[in-house]
Amino acid sequence: MLQDKNAGLSISGGMSRRLDQKSFNLSAGEPYGEENDHFYLDIFPDSKESEFAHVGSYTHLRLRARSQVPRTFRETLIGQLAEESNIRASAEPRKGIVFLNGSFYMLAELEPTFSDSLLAHRFDLPDTDHIKKKKGKESSVFRKLDVTDIFSADMTQKENRDVLEQTADMDDYLLEYAFNILTNNLDWPYNNVEAWHWTGDYDPQRPFTDGRLRFVIFDSDKAFNADPELEGGFGTDNLTNIMENIHIGRDSAFPNIMKAKTYSDKFFTILSDLMNTSFQTDHVVDLIRESYAQVQEDVKSYYTE
Repeated sequence: MLQDKNAGLSISGGMSRRLDQKSFNLSAGEPYGEENDHFYLDIFPDSKESEFAHVGSYTHLRLRARSQVPRTFRETLIGQLAEESNIRASAEPRKGIVFLNGSFYMLAELEPTFSDSLLAHRFDLPDTDHIKKKKGKESSVFRKLDVTDIFSADMTQKENRDVLEQTADMDDYLLEYAFNILTNNLDWPYNNVEAWHWTGDYDPQRPFTDGRLRFVIFDSDKAFNADPELEGGFGTDNLTNIMENIHIGRDSAFPNIMKAKTYSDKFFTILSDLMNTSFQTDHVVDLIRESYAQVQEDVKSYYTE
């Protein structure tokens, strides 16, 4: 792709920058000339069917290195499971192979930005001008959206639950937690939480214009961890981290939400449904095997070159 375009290439990531194989940001736009204003790709599921032009074109893409063994292709698996779990707000990456200066460099995942255009497409929103999004740790996201007091109110009181449900899509919130807990995502919710809501007029024909908060699943390369030594010994049970407000679960509003029986019952129903459908063990193993089959000829290069 970069052979055919004048585009920007930079190293991406924080702690991952110290690893041998780097993640890269690909940048198009004004600095690279009018003919290079976007990357035009139709390899992502939404790009061929959206009324929003920018779903098929991008100013930024990320090539995520899979050098953090054994995290190879976890984002792709997360994308598949999110789709099967009826999570609309999750961009599905595409597996790829990166060659640098003509030589094999790494296995990677090409990841689109979950842009306002993609959000508008997924949720049938009229435009992209009335979408408000915030990203970060959950407590800071709620503070920026001015909903901290609503999520921390006494959930045993019906009037407080009524206000909460007018503010946030609680089915979506509980699904976000069930999904990330089942995948044991160790980089959430003290990081990588993104919430959005529609700020324009409500259209009864478009249910997601109701103005309530909903959540995006992203940056899940630290999911599916089972090493008891990982993260200082906190790596095997993120549900405990969250319920005890420790480690990556600190400052989560979830324990307070669970004080309401109506929410705890609904959460465990969602959890059970996922475990018996998209997260059924044999099915997840089949998805992993299918993913590996697509790149197995190149895996040797991943470890030897």
